[in-house]
Amino acid sequence: MSYALLGRKAEEIASELGITGFCGSFGYVQGWAGRHGVVNVRLHGSAGSVDLEEAREGMADVRCSISP
Repeated sequence: MSYALLGRKAEEIASELGITGFCGSFGYVQGWAGRHGVVNVRLHGSAGSVDLEEAREGMADVRCSISP
């Protein structure tokens, strides 16, 4: 999901609520995303072909080895 799409959706919601003059700018969306812990992650190259189930299992092993 892109910042542009989030901005358009915010403008749509504002319109439905009767809010006029609202602009879902990049800065607005970036601030909103930061406040709500939304991060922009893009997998590319060899990272895009990672076996997610194997990665989950590996991370579970790491977490168990760290826990007291």
